[in-house]
Amino acid sequence: MNLTKEMRMISSKILGNTHRFPPQFEEKLDFLVAAHGTFAIARDFQTWCEERRAEKIQYPIIEYLKVIDTRLGNAPERLNVNDPNVAEISALVFERTDILPSGKAVAELLQVYSKEELAGAIREYTDKIGDGEARGAMRRFFAEGGAGAVILARRQRAAAVKP
Repeated sequence: MNLTKEMRMISSKILGNTHRFPPQFEEKLDFLVAAHGTFAIARDFQTWCEERRAEKIQYPIIEYLKVIDTRLGNAPERLNVNDPNVAEISALVFERTDILPSGKAVAELLQVYSKEELAGAIREYTDKIGDGEARGAMRRFFAEGGAGAVILARRQRAAAVKP
C-alpha cells in the first residue's frame, strides 16, 4: 500500500480535501512507516480525520504529521520531577554520598526501571565506591549509563542463581 496515496484518499473522502502531499515530508513519512507500520498510520489518520470532520483543515496530512507521535505513543513523556519516587531516590543518593542527583536524571531512570530496582542498584554501587570518588561515580551512574549497567549485572546474577 502506498501510504501517501492512501492518506490523500482518506482525507478526500472524509474531509473533502484533495491537496497533494508535499514531497519534502516523504522522508519523515518513511521513518514513521518503519516505526509504526503503514496500516497503523492509515487507520489512525482515518480516525483523526473523522474526529475533525466538522473542521476546515487546509492541509490535513501536514497537520496530522504534527501530532502523529503523540497519537501513536512515541512522543516523549513529560518527566515528572515532582514524583515522590524521584524524591525518595534522590534522598537515598544524598544519604549515601552527600550528593544530590539531578531530578531530571532520576525521573528518566524511573521511566525505565522500578524504584526498587533503582534503589538496589544505588545501594550496591555506592557500597563499592571510595570516599573521593563519589562525585564522578554518581555522574557515571546517572548520566553516563552506569545505572543500566549495574541493573543489568544485578539481573544477570539473579537469573544465574535461579535454576
